[in-house]
Amino acid sequence: MQVALAEERKVTEKLSRNLELEKRRVESMEQKLKNSFRRSGDKSGAAAAAAAVQNLPDEIRGRDDQLSSSMEKYRLHCENLSASLEECEGKLASFEIQVKN
Repeated sequence: MQVALAEERKVTEKLSRNLELEKRRVESMEQKLKNSFRRSGDKSGAAAAAAAVQNLPDEIRGRDDQLSSSMEKYRLHCENLSASLEECEGKLASFEIQVKN
């Protein structure tokens, strides 16, 4: 049981790190986009920035979908672990009752 909990902590830490990295990537992309608008004084720079604006939401949406999928897998894993833990607790309780009798 302790091993399973330790593994869950590792998974949670990894997902938290991944989420933080994703947030940083999005912030970096947004900052680059803002800077490209500031630098684009000519028409070609403005067109490139406009294209970047259109592509940015798709990339963010894709990463958001990946993150949602990972979190759903993690939620299911936690539910399965909880069910296994409850089953172990039940077995342990019935074993303790048998030992007392």
